[in-house]
Amino acid sequence: MYSDKIKALNDAIEKIKADYKYNVDLIEQKEREKLDYLHQIELGDRKDVAKTTTKLRRTLKDRRKAKDYVRQMQPVIEFLNSHSQFLPTLKQFLGVMRKCEKPAADRRYYPREIKDLPICKEV
Repeated sequence: MYSDKIKALNDAIEKIKADYKYNVDLIEQKEREKLDYLHQIELGDRKDVAKTTTKLRRTLKDRRKAKDYVRQMQPVIEFLNSHSQFLPTLKQFLGVMRKCEKPAADRRYYPREIKDLPICKEV
């Protein structure tokens, strides 16, 4: 059914928006973690430096991955923001498509001339 394809598109767009927001928030969190680790290296005991730099490295890699995702999805988010009615219109269109695809199980025919047809007994 075509409505399934439209729903998949809508779901994909919603996931991109959610993932984008998650990654933006993650970048901010990783920035704060980075500062914490840098201060630990600067002000902490010398014996903790190796462990801290390992954690700092992991934080920087996670931050980089999130920044790459945000950079790649930026055009999509800009498009969605500049066409703010796109998603609501897509959702309305999905409803119309689902209505059109409903099976005609409740469809009835009312004979005009021949009243004793088998379908007349079902009515």
